[in-house]
Amino acid sequence: MDEKDEEITLSPDGFPVEEKNWPLEVRAAMYSLEVAGEADVWKNRRRLPRHLCRVEGTVVSSDDPVALADAIIYLRDVNARFIGFISSAPLRKGDIYWLHCNRAGLMIHAQIRIIRCNSFMDDWFDCGAAFLEDQPVFGLRAA
Repeated sequence: MDEKDEEITLSPDGFPVEEKNWPLEVRAAMYSLEVAGEADVWKNRRRLPRHLCRVEGTVVSSDDPVALADAIIYLRDVNARFIGFISSAPLRKGDIYWLHCNRAGLMIHAQIRIIRCNSFMDDWFDCGAAFLEDQPVFGLRAA
């Protein structure tokens, strides 16, 4: 594997940036995580290109899909198979949730399986999840 394969690929033209409406503490947490993302420990985590995506959403346990949200999440990046986000609630690896978010006026409801949830600062978690079914709406140039 060459050095180019180890780079995280994001497409800045994928999705509108909505984080300017997020609470200051959320923007600070996202900034903190992304600054830390320059470290070698973050390299080679993603095999497929992801697109920058700044959308607020919620996740609800798949066991009780009509319940109120288990957590508010803030999407970082996405593609048709995977999603990266931050949350102030810890989500257990392997658990399945319903993701609900509004992307450019289109309501997205999709099941995800948590594949990563690591604390990166007080009360904030860096999470990754896989969609149970591909989500073409988040695919390349789906904006």
